[in-house]
Amino acid sequence: MFRRQTDSACVRAMGKDIGQRRSQWGGMRGCVKISCLTVALTIGTLADEAKISPGWNPRVRCQLAIAASFALHLGHSLEQEYVRAVSFFGSEMMNIGVIGRSASLLALCAAIELSAGASVAVSFSTSSLKGRFTTHLEPATSFAGTVLGDAAGVTAAPRQHVMRVGYIDWDGIGGASGRFIATTDTNAGQTMTIDYLWTGSYTVNPDGTGTLNITLIKVPPDPAPAPVCTPDPPPEGGVCTDYIAPSPLSPVPAYVPPETFALTISKRYNTVALVQQNSVGGAKIFLQGQAVRQYRTNTPYFFTSGSLRKTWAVNFAPVTSFAAIAPGDPAGVAGATQQTFLRVGYITWNGFVIANGRMIDTTENNAGTTIVIDYTWQGTYTVNSDGTGTLTVTPIVIDSSCTPMQAPGVCAMLVGTQTFAFTTSKSLQKVFLMQTSSTVGAKIFLHGSAQPQ
Repeated sequence: MFRRQTDSACVRAMGKDIGQRRSQWGGMRGCVKISCLTVALTIGTLADEAKISPGWNPRVRCQLAIAASFALHLGHSLEQEYVRAVSFFGSEMMNIGVIGRSASLLALCAAIELSAGASVAVSFSTSSLKGRFTTHLEPATSFAGTVLGDAAGVTAAPRQHVMRVGYIDWDGIGGASGRFIATTDTNAGQTMTIDYLWTGSYTVNPDGTGTLNITLIKVPPDPAPAPVCTPDPPPEGGVCTDYIAPSPLSPVPAYVPPETFALTISKRYNTVALVQQNSVGGAKIFLQGQAVRQYRTNTPYFFTSGSLRKTWAVNFAPVTSFAAIAPGDPAGVAGATQQTFLRVGYITWNGFVIANGRMIDTTENNAGTTIVIDYTWQGTYTVNSDGTGTLTVTPIVIDSSCTPMQAPGVCAMLVGTQTFAFTTSKSLQKVFLMQTSSTVGAKIFLHGSAQPQ
């Protein structure tokens, strides 16, 4: 049994803890938190009988010890225990109001109290994933892409996916579908964006890990919209569907085969971490990223351009396509111009189609010359009903935009018009962006996120 005489240090710690909560919650919230101790009285006794595991957080064990001590000493109804607990932790709390007698409220309080520190196991299943999740995926290049002698066959690798944004619809019973917009590249640095729909399945283990299998890319005669390639026709020839589900006569090999991702779920934050487990031969670019809930309910939310308003802070980081490391330099990296590889700033959305803002770019060239470019920009954006969209950025660069100063007219030549695809999470108030255009050369693409200032 718990000792009747609770450790004095533990009592002092609890008193301090309750005082902090009283000031933090205030009013009735303070009353609700204190009422949680009432339920803890019963829980403490039950925990004692069950010989609670040492794996519990020490703070929670301390709370349970105090609760058990109260229960053994007072031994009255829940309401009586509440009154005495309040008296113990501060008589001024007696004036808060009438005690709620609802057992469901008290049970909820107990859950809140214990979840603050207890390592309670959560069991997951396919039903743990339901609804639409905004998704962004970035590349991780295995060492096979850089090994000397090109043992992995990078020079012969087909077009590769470098980044994706989009969404995943989980049906709660193991079925998945979605939309991806992918920035793709070849060894020669031929960038193409592919927008497509897909279907698949998923599994979830009790510990929150699982798998996502993308098994079918939707193409005509499926009634869903056909894949869209930009530019079209593709640089290698053929038609857009050749790059998703090629025919035997296709001029290119399939580079979007069935894909498998491992996943793990964070129930508290409504996020899913994803890492690719298979990749086409050659450059060995694997994708990894995150899916976050797009809106708070399972009912689809209809987005418009009005869904994005006011000023949002934005930051970008670089991803590099394998064109930058392909043996023989088919992409012309050696002759690349100044490249932007880091960026911060802001985007002001006007709620219709116009956007503007400010960007601060860190750029560098092959010789390691760093130039910071601080400029304003004008642009346009579109938002689809599913939360995906596009952003076009046209810089307004003057000679004084560059640090250090460059020769007259040079600074304006270092940053050109750029296009981005994005996907939106309303519940997280976040936009995930990826660059869909890139200058010929080093093939550094930008990806990042924006959220309200």
